[in-house]
Amino acid sequence: DNHYTTFGRNNGGRLVIMAPSLTEANLTYAMKNMHFYASEDWNCQIDFKINSSIMGDSTSGIVRPTINVVHTDLDGETADSIKVWSGVEGSGFDCTLTSVVKVTNTMSFTDNTQVAGTNKYYFVEVVQADGDRIISSPIWYRLSNFAGIKEETNNFTFLMAPNPVNTM
Repeated sequence: DNHYTTFGRNNGGRLVIMAPSLTEANLTYAMKNMHFYASEDWNCQIDFKINSSIMGDSTSGIVRPTINVVHTDLDGETADSIKVWSGVEGSGFDCTLTSVVKVTNTMSFTDNTQVAGTNKYYFVEVVQADGDRIISSPIWYRLSNFAGIKEETNNFTFLMAPNPVNTM
């Protein structure tokens, strides 16, 4: 979709919908679940995932989020930069630059700054060497609280009452 009545390559800006096929049901499902991204390049593709979730998803886990981005352009253009932005739930557009790689088509990193029990959103901005930009839908990630037991090395004292104990 290039948002004009002239289809094709008259305008590079378009909405890219990620659906398994061009059926009404698949397109509706993809749009409702924000499985799309904006692109100024007519033949560019991005694959943005956190763990196994794709852009538009809301997911959670007990491990820190691992973000993977792959930029592919059929003309052979390399991404000048891949940026991952993140924000805290409820912050609106108040987001921060989380990670940047330069002159590469792939990025992979784990966000070790997310605090257990919080929700964050992440989105990707790819800038190609010719200046074209691609911006993804966000992925929301909740880092669940870790359950664990802390081992104590101290000796314990128990007080039993009544003493002596008898059965009834």
